[in-house]
This record gives sequence, structure tokens and C-alpha cells, in this order.
Amino acid sequence: MRQNLHLILLLCAHPLLAAPREWKSADGGRSISGEYVEHDAKTITLKLANDKTVTFDLAKLHPEDLAWLGNNAADKTATATRPNPLFDQLHFGDTRAEVLEKLKQSKVVETTLDEQFIARVGLNGVFRTKQKVGGLPVALYFHWCANGTLTEISLQTQSLPADQYESALMPCWAAMRDLLVNLHGPAEINAELPALDHIAKDTIVPSHTWNLKPKGSLLLGPGNENGGYLIVARYTEDKH
Repeated sequence: MRQNLHLILLLCAHPLLAAPREWKSADGGRSISGEYVEHDAKTITLKLANDKTVTFDLAKLHPEDLAWLGNNAADKTATATRPNPLFDQLHFGDTRAEVLEKLKQSKVVETTLDEQFIARVGLNGVFRTKQKVGGLPVALYFHWCANGTLTEISLQTQSLPADQYESALMPCWAAMRDLLVNLHGPAEINAELPALDHIAKDTIVPSHTWNLKPKGSLLLGPGNENGGYLIVARYTEDKH
């Protein structure tokens, strides 16, 4: 009886884990429906509708699903993690050392630099998503408060000329929107991609915003940087 009660409490605490969902291949060309069972550093196990389980390499999963795992399911070989991560396992208040260690262990992002070079150049722009988002690579940037703890994370593309706004940046924006909705649920503000002439120099124009729990907010939208255009998703401790 006590074991049954414990199982019920687990399901109530993690409704997303008990519900079937679509899992896509790394290239997005195939999908499989199943309930999450568990995962470790290399593999994931799903329960199918016929009650059979399948286990396969995490490398075969789409980046959206890898990000979902990072936000909703703990690696069974990992030590206990804090709840409500932002992106992957990153949290406001993490130190630089903690952020670096989480990024090095991440299944979602990667870098080609040796750690000794990272120590010299810092973390900004050094790590990027393993899979392109909407056809574009997405890099991570960080902002720290005076005591050296994390207050902001930005996921952003490279800056592109205006003539690639619709052809390259719009698909990336749509894919980023879907990824963030998958991670954080529907946005409180949900709008279309702003027109190019609405983006002033050195600004970001949010199309979507989320209020995060227990604190902070997230915005998504296009920006202008030195005359070029990019897509930005920004996690910040401030509320919008």
C-alpha cells in the first residue's frame, strides 16, 4: 500500500513523465510515440503503447527532445539536481564553475575548444547547440552579477543581413518558438514575427514572453546587432 502511494505521488509530481509524447529523430524525419521511462548518459528507454519498452542512443534524439529531458527528467546516473532548470540544467545563481561543468556534461550543447582555451576566452559564444535550430547554429551567452553568479542566459544565432531575414531567420524563429513552448508551455505573450522595419538598431523586439517559476522570465524575438539581424531567446531574472 505504501509503495502504491509513493508511485501515485511520483506521478502527480511529474505528470509530463507519465504522459506519452512524440519523440523525433535527430534530423526530424521520423518519430515514435512513447512514455518516458528513464535515461542515462548515453541511452533512453521508452514504453510503447503495446507496453513493450525500447532503448536507444540519446545521439539519435532531436535537440528538442534532448532539451525536454534536460528540463524534465534526471539522468539516472546523476546526482540529485535542482528543480525547474532554465535551459538544460542551468539555473539562475549558478557560479561560472558550475555552469562550465554542466555545459561540459550536457547532451544538448557542445564546444570544440579545449578547457584551457575556455579559461582564457570565457564562456560567451563558446558553446552551441549540438543540432541546428531551424537550420541555423545557436550559441549560448551569459551575464553574471557582481558576485559572479548567473543572472541571464541568451541563446542566439549569428548576425545575418536583411535579405536573409525571411529565408533564414524566420524558420529559426519558428523552430525556437516550438522548442521553448515544448520546454516551458504556452507563452503569456504570443505574437507573429515582427516586421524588419520594426527592429531598431541594437534592440530586441519580443514576439513571445514567458514568466518562469520560481522566478525570472524568458523572451523570444528578433534583434538588430551592428546592422545585422539575429534571433534571440533570453532568460533573465527580471520579470517582464
